[in-house]
Amino acid sequence: MALVKGMKAGWNLGNSLDVNRYLPKSNNPSEYETYWGNPVVKKEIIDNIKNAGFNIIRIPISWGEHTDESDEFLIDEVWFNRVKEVIDYAIDNNTYVIINIHHEEWLVPLNADYEFVSDKFSKIWNQIAEFFKNYDEHLLFQSMNEPRLKGTDIEWTDGSQEARDIINKLNARFVSIVRSTGGNNKLRHLIITGYCSSIHENVLRNILLPEDDKLIVSTHVYKPYEFSLKSDGTDIWNNDTPADIDEIIQIYNNFKHYFTDKGIPVIIDECGNVNKSNIHARSKHIGYLVNTFKKLNIPCIWWDNGVFNENGEKFGIINRLNGEWYFPEIAEAMLQNCF
Repeated sequence: MALVKGMKAGWNLGNSLDVNRYLPKSNNPSEYETYWGNPVVKKEIIDNIKNAGFNIIRIPISWGEHTDESDEFLIDEVWFNRVKEVIDYAIDNNTYVIINIHHEEWLVPLNADYEFVSDKFSKIWNQIAEFFKNYDEHLLFQSMNEPRLKGTDIEWTDGSQEARDIINKLNARFVSIVRSTGGNNKLRHLIITGYCSSIHENVLRNILLPEDDKLIVSTHVYKPYEFSLKSDGTDIWNNDTPADIDEIIQIYNNFKHYFTDKGIPVIIDECGNVNKSNIHARSKHIGYLVNTFKKLNIPCIWWDNGVFNENGEKFGIINRLNGEWYFPEIAEAMLQNCF
C-alpha cells in the first residue's frame, strides 16, 4: 500500500513492444515496434512523459513471437536487450515501470488447454524474472493482460467460472515462479488481474490472491463505455449528470469493499477516453476519474496506443515522433487531480 501510494499518474506505451505481426519471425525489434504504425521508441518520449509529471510508465510486451520452437520457449536475446533498453529509459528517470505479457493468443484460460498454457506461461515468466531480477522495486511485474476467452460470446463479460479459476491458478504460478528466481524478485511487487482485467463485480469477487504480502490487483476502467471506448458513441460527459458517473461510483465502491478496505492495493493500469474532437469533456472525465480513485490511493494509467487522427481507437495524447503533446489538457487534468 505504501509503494502504490507513492505512485501518482501513469502512461502506457501501447502498440509498440506488444505488437503481434503473425509473420515469419524477425530478430529485428524495430519491425515489431513499427508494425502497428508507431515509430521506434525514443528515450526523448519517455523523458517528456516524466518531465510532465507522470511517475509510472507501463510497457506492454508480447513475448510469444520472440520465442524459439523448442519446448523451452527460449526468448530471443536481441528482443530481451531491446526491451531492457526501453525499460531503462524510464528506470533511469526514477520512474516506476510495469511490464507484463500482452497480446498473447496462446493464453487460453480453459482446462483443455491448461497443460500447454501453464507450461509456456511458466517458462516465459521464469526467463523474464531471471533477466530482470537485479532491478529494484521501481520495476513491477504484471502477470497477464486481459486474459479471456477470445472469440466467444462471453469474451468481454465476466467470463466463466472455469476461466476465472484457470486465471487464478496462473496467477499463483506467476507469483511462485518470480519468487523462486531470487535476487530482488524475492521482494518485488507483483500485479495480478482477473478475467479480462474486468471491473465486473463477479470478476473482482472471484480474484483469489496467493499467499504473499507484496501483491497488487489491477483492472481496466473505460467507463462509461459509450463515452470512453465506443468510437461512434457519445462525445458528451458531465460529472453533474448521474448517468455519467454512476458506473464510476459503483466501481469505486467495489474496489473499496473487495480490496482497499482489506489492505489490498489496486492499480487501474488502463483507462482513458477516445478522441471525438471533444477535449473539454475528455479532460473533465479523466480528471474526475483520477480524483475519484485517488481517494483510495489507486493510481490511474492512461492507455496510449499512438493513434491520433487515424482510424481506430484514438487514445494517442503525445506525438511519439517529436515528443509534443497532442492533448496537454489531458495530461494536466490527470496530474492536477492525482495529488
